Amino acid sequence: MLTIFLPDAVRQDISQAYGIDPSAVVAAIPLGRAGVPTDIAELVGFLVSDRAAWITGSNFIVDGGESPGI
Repeated sequence: MLTIFLPDAVRQDISQAYGIDPSAVVAAIPLGRAGVPTDIAELVGFLVSDRAAWITGSNFIVDGGESPGI
C-alpha cells in the first residue's frame, strides 16, 4: 500500500469544506508536518538497494502517522 500525499491545495479544500483553519489540517498529522516527495523517495531508494534484498510481500505506510494501526 502506498499512501499519496495531499498537495497543499487539496488540504486547503478540505479545511474550507469543514470550516477549519488549513494549519489545523497539517497539525492533525501525528508527525506535525505535511509529507514531501522525498519521504516516498527515501523508501523507494531503500527498497531498490541491496539492503532490502530479503524483504518480500510487505506493505509500507508512509503517511506521517495519519493511518491508524498497530
